[in-house]
Amino acid sequence: MSYKEFTDRPGMRALNEAKDFDYTDSWVIEDGNIRWVGYQGGQESAFTKENFGSFRLFVTMRITETVTPNSTHLAVMIWGKRPAEGTYGSKGFVSIIPPNTWMWDYRRDCWIYAQKRYEHNLAQEEWHEVEILADIKRGHIRTAVDGLETIDYFYQHDLRDLVAGPIAFQQHWDGIPEYKDIYIEVDPKDADRLLTVKE
Repeated sequence: MSYKEFTDRPGMRALNEAKDFDYTDSWVIEDGNIRWVGYQGGQESAFTKENFGSFRLFVTMRITETVTPNSTHLAVMIWGKRPAEGTYGSKGFVSIIPPNTWMWDYRRDCWIYAQKRYEHNLAQEEWHEVEILADIKRGHIRTAVDGLETIDYFYQHDLRDLVAGPIAFQQHWDGIPEYKDIYIEVDPKDADRLLTVKE
């Protein structure tokens, strides 16, 4: 189920303008599209200027060129402290990698193994509609890609580690990512329900 039918829900709003983000000139943000135009071979993120704790996020994403397997990906990072001014790194964030159904812990530099993970062999070079449901009070993250549930995870460490912070859209290694049609709902009432998944 497409998330487009839910974008006019009360409390849902678009994050689609350059003024909504903190980023370098390695990114171009226009017409609701966040596109990487910088060098390949590192990692850098575009951060929301606003901080978020519990939310529902909709975003459409893809990588536009052939990439090195297992070294690059599309990632949305949450629950970390905003980096120092002028820096755009990943330290301290929980990284959600939707098309690959992976997660990474940038506090500990290790994989996160979700209690429930549903792999669907989704090619990240294609456009995918993603829903992320994040509850910071319980450390609960659920995701869906193209209407298919992919991750159901409860944070396995001290919940006090988690902070309301910016949401980051990452460029990783040699990937050329694009993110578009981004919508967010803060403190959703139906916080246990993925809207795009048919139950």
